[in-house]
Amino acid sequence: FENIDFHFSPSLSSNVCHDYNVYWGNRPPANILSILPNLQWIHLGCVGQDRILQIDGDISHIKLTNSPDSVTDAVASHTLFQLFYFLRDGRRLHHMNENSDSQTRSYYDKSNVTPSSAYRLKVAIIGFGNIGKSVGCALKSLGAYVKGYATRQYEYHGISVSLLENFLGECSGFDCIISLLPLDNELDNFFNKDLLCSLQDKCILINNGRSSHVDEFHLRDRILQRKIRFASDTVQSPAMFTDLYESGFDVMISPHIAAVGPHYWPKQIDLFFNLLQNFLDNYSL
Repeated sequence: FENIDFHFSPSLSSNVCHDYNVYWGNRPPANILSILPNLQWIHLGCVGQDRILQIDGDISHIKLTNSPDSVTDAVASHTLFQLFYFLRDGRRLHHMNENSDSQTRSYYDKSNVTPSSAYRLKVAIIGFGNIGKSVGCALKSLGAYVKGYATRQYEYHGISVSLLENFLGECSGFDCIISLLPLDNELDNFFNKDLLCSLQDKCILINNGRSSHVDEFHLRDRILQRKIRFASDTVQSPAMFTDLYESGFDVMISPHIAAVGPHYWPKQIDLFFNLLQNFLDNYSL
């Protein structure tokens, strides 16, 4: 790409970028069309449509692409880590490491807590995209019963995928619920009080979608009642859950790091430059 002028900047300036034709980034500003009047293509280094909906003006003439699969391996791995933290009783193991007197099998056996596994675990995956498929196939290979929920019904490698609207009537039958829903205002408070109260006792709820999908106030109540075990890398009010962990409740809150991994940028760069070549050759993106 010797004849291509690349400009790397944390923000856009009409003085510098006025004649540029392509935008590659995660957060296009609402006024991008006035900054880049010659814009022909927007490539997002993420997935979903939320970053596009905020743009002012008509973008129907502009090519739009995103970056599917660039975070699949990392988010799927993080999600499985969160699940097995609870299944293998990570909190108790950590406690045993801190107390030398308790580092014995007999102490563990007397604790009345039996570590579990994915075998015969009933798992619902809400939002069955690339990440959900990876998580689902991994758990199915370990003997779990997995069911996906999405916007259409189909079957994927032996996993039945049902309509999202059916989940409320079926949610009480799962040991673990994994939410990987995309940002969508219509999904805000999807996990509301009624749904949270319908989950079976000791259900593991993992939310690596969006924090706005969960009613955190009522979720906290269910955790305090020891009805739900909860893990997430995205919460609106971290302090609400940090004190629960410190008080011995089953919560695992991490920073928004689920997508962090060594393969993110190589995947991003390969995808973009392949698309750029197609763009220059007037091929379909």
